[in-house]
Amino acid sequence: MRVPVRPPRRRLGLPGLTGRRLGAIFLLGALALGCGAPRAALRPAQDGARRLAAFRFRTPVDGNVSSGFGGRGAGHHAGVDILAPRGVTVRASETGTVAYAGSGMRGYGNAVVIDHGGGVTTLYGHLEAIRVESGDAVPAGAVIGTVGRSGNATTYHVHFEIRVDGESVDPLAQLTS
Repeated sequence: MRVPVRPPRRRLGLPGLTGRRLGAIFLLGALALGCGAPRAALRPAQDGARRLAAFRFRTPVDGNVSSGFGGRGAGHHAGVDILAPRGVTVRASETGTVAYAGSGMRGYGNAVVIDHGGGVTTLYGHLEAIRVESGDAVPAGAVIGTVGRSGNATTYHVHFEIRVDGESVDPLAQLTS
């Protein structure tokens, strides 16, 4: 029986270049060609206002705004607080997928975050009860919870935020009638 003979292994590479040097040359070449550019720089610039215009956000609950968007005391209020009686249903402001439903977001108490696509999300905080689960597809107007005062809340209300790529925008400017 004959055993096949293997040719000797060849070492690929350039003479005198060790792993570190070769890695550094590869990295510099990738950066020069744009392969190491941040993800945002690789996609076309998208204007947040243009993306928001594609949505028709509705008020999640009927009530009066007790605290608006922007400066509040020494900090920034990332949404609006809408006063409503305890237990009133809170509805999804726009169609999307529930990205989060729970009580683990510090300060918000029972909260729901809905992903609407394109980097746009809405957050509903201080709920008494949550009626959806993470991963649920929800149409605009679907019941997602009830008004409460969980978390850092002194009265019954819903904290409502709209975010584009994680940055909060004034929800009142985005709401339709």
